[in-house]
Order: sequence, then C-alpha cells, then structure tokens
Amino acid sequence: MKLPTYSFTLLQQEELHKAEQAGLSPEQLTLLKTHHLNYLQMKEIRQAMQENLDPVLIQTAVKRNWPAYDTQDCFQQLRSGQSPDLSCYERRHRLPWHAAVLPFLGLLVFCLCSGLLHLPGKPVLELKSTEAYLSVGQQFEPMTYVARAEGEGRLLLPEAFVAEVPETRLVRYELITETGHLQVLLRVFIRDDTPPVLTLKESEVTLSGGEAFACLAYLQEASDNIDGDLRYQTSCSYEDGPSFTLTYEVSDSAGNRSTASLQVLRIAPPEEASAEPEPEG
Repeated sequence: MKLPTYSFTLLQQEELHKAEQAGLSPEQLTLLKTHHLNYLQMKEIRQAMQENLDPVLIQTAVKRNWPAYDTQDCFQQLRSGQSPDLSCYERRHRLPWHAAVLPFLGLLVFCLCSGLLHLPGKPVLELKSTEAYLSVGQQFEPMTYVARAEGEGRLLLPEAFVAEVPETRLVRYELITETGHLQVLLRVFIRDDTPPVLTLKESEVTLSGGEAFACLAYLQEASDNIDGDLRYQTSCSYEDGPSFTLTYEVSDSAGNRSTASLQVLRIAPPEEASAEPEPEG
C-alpha cells in the first residue's frame, strides 16, 4: 500500500527529494515509497539506482527489507566488480526469531530485575516555534529558539549568523541519542524594516521673488542600509505660494519610507525708486 507523503520523516522526505532531483523514473520512485524503508536504506537504494546497478538485486534488497549495512555491502561488491553472495544475506535474514529474541529477552529481564539496566526515556526535541523573524543587522542565536531538548545524547545546533540581507533561511536542529535521531527545522525570515536616512541641508530657507528653486539643492543625504544611495529616487512636492512647506519623500525596495520638510518663504523684491522728479509746490 502506498504510504502518504506526510507519513515520511524529514530525512525520508529529503531522500525522496534527492531521488526526484536525480531524475529517477516513476517506477523507481514508487519502489522507494511503497516499502517501509528507513532513510539509510533509502539512501543506499537511491544511490544504486542513480549508478544503474543491477535492478533485480535492487528489488531484492528492497522487497526483502535488507538492513542498510547489508545493502551497502552488497552494492559495494558490485561496484568493485565482484558477484555478491546472496545466500549469505538470505541465511542471515532467515534466522528463526526465537533464536535471537529469546536470549535477549532473558538478559533484559535479568538486568531490569537486578537494577543493572536503566531504560532511557524517549528523546524530545522541541522548538518554541517553527518560524523566526529577524531584522537586518540582528544576530541569530540558535539556542534562543530551543524549548525542550531531553535525552542523553548530542544536540547539534545550526551555526549562529548575522542577518545581512532580506532572505529566508532554513536551519536544522538535531538530537542524536542511543535510542533515536530527531531533527527539527526552523524557518528564519530576515526582513529589512530600517527606513532610509533622509536629511536636508536646511530646515528653512528664504527666497526672493524671482529666484529659481531646485529641490535637490537642499538635499543633504538620502541613503539606505541595503539599497545604498537614493538621492535620485527622492521626490519632493509642494503648493506654490508666498510661503509653503516642501515635503521630501524616499522609499527603499522593502517599502520603508522616510520624509523630511523644508519651510520656504518667498519675499518680494524691494520696489525701485521712481526716476520722475516730484512736482514743486
């Protein structure tokens, strides 16, 4: 019966993704999906398919559910030009269940009763959330997002980094113990929420009546931490009159906006003295 995609672990899904990227046929993908293989078995089978090794031997390894180490050993013999001794693998897996299980059960019961064996609890690895949000310039500290990490083993954290540009990253946390291997993915969204720097040379200017006016002449700086120089992307607007407020506005590629205002006072030029003499009384 075909397993639904959501029933695979993250490592199994990664192997299936690699198989699809390698261009394996639908029949080969089905062979990987429709048998209860762990991700290590999937890896050995996928690599053998990519190398076009004996398809009959591949099907035998899959359908008889050989462990990963047997599968690797068998395919390695093929790669080195040898003929694998299949009878060895068949005898190994035809061992009666009670021949291996009963002695182990007896030893387990003895150790439990005598207090020599302590069964570890189930390992747990949980994050505070599946998503994290950083601003450009912030530091990513992996341990900040760990909620629980329980189990005797090794906790592998992703590397810390400084968010430099807007992007989305996928980082992996892993907990390796004697009883299992857990991994959890965290999606890190890095966003630019810093508005551009917009400064003017003056806050207020006075112009004579006929003096020309240019917006950029009073612009000191328009720059962004990501986009750089934005002076020529800066707009200005005003309503002309004897005095008015000039509004400068600039936006970066992330949509962050900055504005600045300049007060402009326009004065009329002094009236020229009349050249005609005043009449005498």
